[in-house]
Amino acid sequence: MFGNIYLGELKKLIRPKGLIILAAIIILFLVLYGVTYDFMVQVSKDMETPEQGQEPFDVFGSVYQKQVYTPEIVQTHIAGTKLLIKEAKEAQDNDDILSRLNYDQMYELEGYLKALEYIQENELYGQEIEIYSPNALFQTQLSAQAFLGGFVNTLLSILLIYGVVLGCISYAEEMDSGTLKMIFMRPVTRNKLTTAKLLALFTITGGVFLISILLAHIYGVIRYGASIDTHALLIVFNAQKVFMGTNSLALFIVIFASLIQLLAMVILGFTLGVLIRKKTVSIIIGVIINMGILTTILSLLKIGRFLFTSSSNLGIYFGVTSLVPAGGNFFLALGLLIGYLALFLAATYVSFNKRDIA
Repeated sequence: MFGNIYLGELKKLIRPKGLIILAAIIILFLVLYGVTYDFMVQVSKDMETPEQGQEPFDVFGSVYQKQVYTPEIVQTHIAGTKLLIKEAKEAQDNDDILSRLNYDQMYELEGYLKALEYIQENELYGQEIEIYSPNALFQTQLSAQAFLGGFVNTLLSILLIYGVVLGCISYAEEMDSGTLKMIFMRPVTRNKLTTAKLLALFTITGGVFLISILLAHIYGVIRYGASIDTHALLIVFNAQKVFMGTNSLALFIVIFASLIQLLAMVILGFTLGVLIRKKTVSIIIGVIINMGILTTILSLLKIGRFLFTSSSNLGIYFGVTSLVPAGGNFFLALGLLIGYLALFLAATYVSFNKRDIA
């Protein structure tokens, strides 16, 4: 019985017109990204490594790209980074308004310092080493892996909105139209229907995400070949623990974390649709939350790290980056995300079970 309910909800979500529009948007972004990728990789290659004392953050993450380290280079960068950490700490102590925004420069600098100290302690000199960074929108090498890694971030920005919208309309549309009453003319419990709708939403959004990644990978392999870059890659976890990984592992982390973030946004949209009942209002609120506007504003009150949108992006805690919310860390974000999702699901089930739909 539950299987039939689940399949029925899948059929409702598979709307040819909507899927065609979404596919056209994704293909358009894939083409645009493919056109600009080669050029931007060259720009990233041409960017010079910062001198001592210069802030290592840049939009391309070029300071973390593949390079050969020497004892002198590492020592110089360690000294420069420690100086920047001291300056960033003073800015925080002075309650600099920039330190309140949803970007943690201290986190990036401390992670970079850990990576440099790891190179120094293990004497990883005379070989090509890359320090993994989500800041690196474009790599310095043309490869299918690097292409896919950058495209996933572009894809996610589209699908997060799609997931919120799809979640919002799942129940809200049927409540608006009154068709929900017809469903309960059959022997269907409310909990089963809610669970079936959630699983159908996960199937559709997750399926679209993974199929899009597959298409991008096929394009990357055709365009750049199937070779795998085997140079050493340092991954800094939570700005504390450094371990040696591969580009394949980094790509898996990006994809897996992005999928979790996408499904979390689907749950948010689903909850809004049930609680508000109005499709349009639910979508507007969901999109506003997804865009992070409220997160940025509330970050000025130093609570950005406690918000749902900040906690849902776990991938930023793998690598050297300032994209984390000020004062945030992986375990805080994970705990908050689990708490938020549990609260959303509980509110959804309880609210719908108590609601009069007659």
